[in-house]
Amino acid sequence: MADKDIYDEKYFPPCLKRPGLSVYKFKQYFNESDYKRKPQIESSLTNGVWITRCHLIEPKEVVFTSSKTRKKESEAIVMGKALLWLRDNDFVDNTFSAVRMTSKQIRDFYDSSNGPISIKPIDDSLSDEMNKFCDSFDKTLKDKIVNICRTSQDFKDIESNETDLKEGSNPSAVAVIRNIFDNRIYEEMSENLANDRELQLKSFLEKRKIREESDDSYGRLRRKLVELPMNHYRKQILQTIEENRIVVITGDTGCGKTTQIPQMIFENQIKRQMGAQTNIVVTQPRRLSAISISQRIAMEFGEEVIGNSIGYNIRFDKHIPKHTNGAILLCSAGILLRKLGSNAGLKGVSHVIIDEVHERDVITDFLLVLMKRSLELNPNLRVILMSASMNAQLFANYFNCHLIEVPGRCYQVKHLYLNDFCSHLGNQCLVNKFSERNPKVDAKLIALLVNYINRRKPDGAILCFLPGWAEIQEV
Repeated sequence: MADKDIYDEKYFPPCLKRPGLSVYKFKQYFNESDYKRKPQIESSLTNGVWITRCHLIEPKEVVFTSSKTRKKESEAIVMGKALLWLRDNDFVDNTFSAVRMTSKQIRDFYDSSNGPISIKPIDDSLSDEMNKFCDSFDKTLKDKIVNICRTSQDFKDIESNETDLKEGSNPSAVAVIRNIFDNRIYEEMSENLANDRELQLKSFLEKRKIREESDDSYGRLRRKLVELPMNHYRKQILQTIEENRIVVITGDTGCGKTTQIPQMIFENQIKRQMGAQTNIVVTQPRRLSAISISQRIAMEFGEEVIGNSIGYNIRFDKHIPKHTNGAILLCSAGILLRKLGSNAGLKGVSHVIIDEVHERDVITDFLLVLMKRSLELNPNLRVILMSASMNAQLFANYFNCHLIEVPGRCYQVKHLYLNDFCSHLGNQCLVNKFSERNPKVDAKLIALLVNYINRRKPDGAILCFLPGWAEIQEV
């Protein structure tokens, strides 16, 4: 997939500088098209800035991005960039109206932009010149390039690899180990750096305690966290993790396992003066949850902005912790799987927490297999598997490890159905549109229902389950 985000909004034609028109033209084109896969638009809020990505799948896979303080403005700009790309490739005319193309024209465009590139054969004279250059490389250029590389930090690893090669080792066996957090070449932390970080973390906890007493809202938040069921098992959980290299923790929804386990491990290690050696990686099955949970943990932990000791890393977006010695990183399972390719033993990582392990997708299952190898390669690694279902014993048996069960909090639940609200929503409630064979998401009806609950019911939260990102945006 190519990233064609090369269109600057300052060069937009006058019609696209009106946000409403660019959105209208974009939606009109794709609503009228015969494409089976519609574009995906995702927006996320980071440090007060809305970052929007427009992912076109048809007629060709292309990505456009924009960053603005207002969400609607950011979305309008990426749609404008996509329209410019469609115009440049003759899918829309200069007024950004659809140009009707035949199936053959679309297929020819796809083949021309995605098909194999034809390469003409090299003539004998050019081939001779290339061979001469390769022969002279070792004699004239190698020493100069090596001298330049000596000024780079990465040359330490290059130099050690060259030594291994001279001793007769297999070149393919020499691999550079990379830091899981920032992807730089991994280096052991110096004693001075560790001591400085320990003092910094200790000072942070002291300042946080003062803030709990002076800031009423933050103090109330911290007191509510103590009441979570997971914190009632704090001592047992920490002791079990300390005594065992792999632990399975199961808890009902709402018990606080996702947000509290990483924090209690980190805080306990700081109090033991081992915070600088504690790097926790938490995997989530979905990208959006990695972002929202990292923000929640940062707020509870007491960090005013994300990216200091707590961050996230997902596809197309990341906010890596500034400190890679003493940090918590949330990522998708796929990201951790890729990072294992350059750091199989997870050097520099003290704890790996795999959340929602019961979902059992291919990536998570493969990750569990690789975790066994990482435990063998890294004797300091701890792995915690967290599940909200009753099949946690399955994972405990696979790893032959301890299982901790934490009960959740039960609340009185009242079941109401759509028919119960029809009289309140007026004639717009058409229940007969739904069927088992052809289920549909009525975004307008859901919006009416949420608005009704918001206006008529006391303060609280509304959790709405929808099939995918397109339905979430529509609602």
